[in-house]
Amino acid sequence: MNYKKSLAALAIAAFSVGAQAQTEIQWWHSMGGALGEWVNDLAKDFNASQ
Repeated sequence: MNYKKSLAALAIAAFSVGAQAQTEIQWWHSMGGALGEWVNDLAKDFNASQ
């Protein structure tokens, strides 16, 4: 009985850890000029914080 509980706890611990792979999202926008630069800087700052 103790073996089954240990096995169940090990299985739960092993499967509860999610994959930590990096995800890349392409963000498209149609802004140009000063606002477009602001949006690009905003995205760059966000990516640097991750």
